[in-house]
Parts: sequence; C-alpha cells; structure tokens
Amino acid sequence: MAHIQSAGTAVFAADTALKSAVKEYATQIEGALASNPFDVGNDALFEEWKNVACLSQAVSRIEQELRQIFDAAAQITSAKQIAAPTPHRISTDPVSLISEVTATDVVAKSSTGRPSGNSLLVLGALLTLLTESEFREINISAVAMATGVAQGSMAATLKRLIRDGYLLEASKGQYKLTGRG
Repeated sequence: MAHIQSAGTAVFAADTALKSAVKEYATQIEGALASNPFDVGNDALFEEWKNVACLSQAVSRIEQELRQIFDAAAQITSAKQIAAPTPHRISTDPVSLISEVTATDVVAKSSTGRPSGNSLLVLGALLTLLTESEFREINISAVAMATGVAQGSMAATLKRLIRDGYLLEASKGQYKLTGRG
C-alpha cells in the first residue's frame, strides 16, 4: 500500500509540473502570436505545447488508474482474514460436560466515531466547501494540495468518511455533508 501511495504521490507531482508547463507554453504562444502572428517559429512552439498537453493528459489518466489500483488494494487488504491458531492441549484431564449455561446480553461499545489523521484534515477542508443541502463537485487534487494529504490517500480517506457517515456521494466527485461533522 505504501508503494502505491508513493507512486501516486510521484505521479501527482509530475501531473502538477506538466500542467504548469502547459500553462507556460500557452502564455508563450499568446505572446508570440500577439507580437508576430506569422512567425515560422510559432508553429514549432504550438506543436511543443500540444505534445506537453498530451503528456499531461496521459499522466492524469495514469493518476486515475493508480487511484483505482489503490482502492482495489485497500479492499483486498481490508478483506484479509487472519487464520485462527490451532488449539494445543495443555493438560490431559478428562473433559467434563456443562449441564447448565446461562445466557448474558452483549453490550455493544460505542465507537469514538471521531475522525483522525488524514480523515480529520480532509473533513476540515470539506466543511468549508460542502453543505448538507446539496451535492457539489469537488476537485480531489485541490483538496489534497490544500490539506497536505497525499493524492494517493484521498480516495481511501473519502471512502472512510462516507463509511463513517460524514459524507454522502451522489456520483463520482459529487459529495455533500451529512450533518454528523
């Protein structure tokens, strides 16, 4: 899981750098076209801009794939069951039967239910962006950047907040608060 998160962080950094480069190329193209729209060098600059934009889109797709891989790995990890150890006989005393058993009620412990760690950071940011009345689309990358949470951890954190009853998800990327936060 940690390696997938590291890969997600690296891809996120590459995606951010490429998006910045696309913006810089766009600014250069605007300046070049404003100063001399018929310059031969403008075509080469435009081609470079298109190539960088294609790279940026490819890295964004890789980031989405890593997010899906992380989600799948998180589900597999949470589904793992530890095998019970085999019992060992300590003594050779004969087994006696119990003739009467009294039933007792089990009292469920209340969970703390309070988010911590990444969940607390992300929920704090979402409290400023979302309401209880309507679903809103959020930019997960922007929330990750604002909170300092690794991009690869965002999907798992959002799933945890949904599972714990802090958020509701309408469709991919659209959330609203439940009132629990």
